[in-house]
Amino acid sequence: MSRLKKFIADNEDKVRSRVLAFDLEDSLYRGQGAQGFLGLPQAEQRKEWHEAFIQFEKQEKKEKPDHCFLGVHLVYHWGQIPSCAVNFRDIIRWRPDCIITLVDDAPCVRYRVHKGGYVSFALAELLTWRAEELMIGDLLARMACASSIPNFLVAIKHRVSMLANLLASVDGTNLHRRVARLYTSYPITEPRKDAASRALLDAFRARIAALRNCAAFDPLTIDELPVTTLKPVDGVINYDARDPNHRWPLSSIEQLLGPDDDIEYPIQLPAIEVEPFKSAGLSRKGDFSSQVLDRDLRLVDQSHCICAWRPTFQSAHPSVGVLVELRHAQATGKRRIQYVKMGEDPLPNNPLWSSGGPDDIYDESDDRLWTVLADVHSKAHSDYDAFLQ
Repeated sequence: MSRLKKFIADNEDKVRSRVLAFDLEDSLYRGQGAQGFLGLPQAEQRKEWHEAFIQFEKQEKKEKPDHCFLGVHLVYHWGQIPSCAVNFRDIIRWRPDCIITLVDDAPCVRYRVHKGGYVSFALAELLTWRAEELMIGDLLARMACASSIPNFLVAIKHRVSMLANLLASVDGTNLHRRVARLYTSYPITEPRKDAASRALLDAFRARIAALRNCAAFDPLTIDELPVTTLKPVDGVINYDARDPNHRWPLSSIEQLLGPDDDIEYPIQLPAIEVEPFKSAGLSRKGDFSSQVLDRDLRLVDQSHCICAWRPTFQSAHPSVGVLVELRHAQATGKRRIQYVKMGEDPLPNNPLWSSGGPDDIYDESDDRLWTVLADVHSKAHSDYDAFLQ
């Protein structure tokens, strides 16, 4: 939230709007950390939360901003016990336009939480906490007004400009007609192993991220599965996000919502915490694999359409992940834009490729793909804003 507040302050003159970014936790913790607040009886926590919200409303009334960002935790964990101090009547009365649930790679979250003095949190609990925050956000979104508002899951390793585009896609004015929400789907497992393939894919990702008419959800802004493949030394896994064997390298392009420049690598993870999450198939509940599947399909749900980029560029068979995402998009009626490079990639051998449809692009050049994407916002259907209904 502090990075978002700084970005808003730095760019307020560019958007020509008065913006208020208020972090409710600052009022609750009073600059002394969360221990004092979380040590209170829950009835007292709820009282203080309500009082802090009233202070926020007074500041909003005084400043009369054009837009407000309210930063809150919907779920707290203290002594492994989840709790909620939020007064939902206050938020519903405030009538928010949308909810953004911000997430980060689990090892990074663990590092920051432990650095703050909360060393009892293991990876399993942090993943559960993330799921709880998202679920409570969904429930709040469904109750917030007569028809549900969006609750967007957003990784903080997206560009700041992506969040600006995302908010424009649900703006109450006609601005939303100029921004489409796009999920980018592409092979990851095999390209990860080859620097040239990574560079090719990163060039596509950078160009997608630069589109001004799209808010593009990029699945690689969360990259946790490689942690499960690292070998421990003396019971410890040394995780370093700067190593391409540990994480898909973060690009230096533009400003990120939440860069990891506050983290001292390598992060030391007890192997005993990682062991339960090693791959046992996508059906296993609670592991990284099921988290990845659930998250990526949700990102498809949040989008107006899906763009599948070269699903066979390293194999005659489409990437399993891409195929699952395309099937989900088909089942939910989402537009599917697919690009296969003629002369290099074999045509996908699956019924989702219609070979000749207006959004099935099979050319030596990707020019037609970018022509289609340049106009994708004109066909963004507003019905998909209610994906939580």
